[in-house]
Amino acid sequence: METRQIAKREIKREFIDEDGIVDIATKRANEELLAFVDKQIQRLNNKVSLLSNGGNITLNEVEIALATYEPTLFALIAIYEQAKAEAAIAKAKYEEFYSEKYMEVRNQYNTKDVKNAQWLSAKEIESTAYVFYKREFADLKAEIIKTDGQRSTVERLLRSWENYQFILTTISKNIIAQMSGSHISVDLERD
Repeated sequence: METRQIAKREIKREFIDEDGIVDIATKRANEELLAFVDKQIQRLNNKVSLLSNGGNITLNEVEIALATYEPTLFALIAIYEQAKAEAAIAKAKYEEFYSEKYMEVRNQYNTKDVKNAQWLSAKEIESTAYVFYKREFADLKAEIIKTDGQRSTVERLLRSWENYQFILTTISKNIIAQMSGSHISVDLERD
C-alpha cells in the first residue's frame, strides 16, 4: 500500500480519537493566565490604595507613596523580566518540538525506497506531525499563549506603575500649591 494512503488513514484515525484537545489545552492556559493576571492586579491594587481614599489625600500620604514607589517598580521589572524569559523559553520549546517531530515524520514517510513523486510535501509532513502529536502541540502552544499573556500583562502593569509616579507627583504639586495659596490668603487677611 502506498505510504501516502497509510499516512492519511493514520491521520484520520488520530484526528477522530483526539477531538477537543486544543480546546482543553487553550481553556486551561486561559484559566491559568486569568489567575496570574488577577494576582498581579491585586498586588498592584494594594499599592495604589492611596488614590481610592475618596480624594482626601494628605501631603504626608503622597510623600510616603513617592518614597515607596521605587521598590514596587523594581519588583515589577523583575517580574517582567521573568515573564519575558518564560515566554521565550515556551517558544523555544515549541520550535524544538516542532523541528524534532517534523524530521521524525519526514524520515518515517520519505524514505529511499519510496519514489520521490510519492513523498509527502512539506505541508503534508507538517500536518501529519501536528495530527500525530496533537496533544503535545496543543499543550506547547497553550503554554506560549499563557506565557506571552503573562509577559504582556506585566508589561502593561509596569507602564501603569510608571504613570502612577506622574499622578503622585501631580497630586503632590497640587497639594503644595493649595497649601501655599491658603497661607497667602491667611496672611492677606491679617493685614
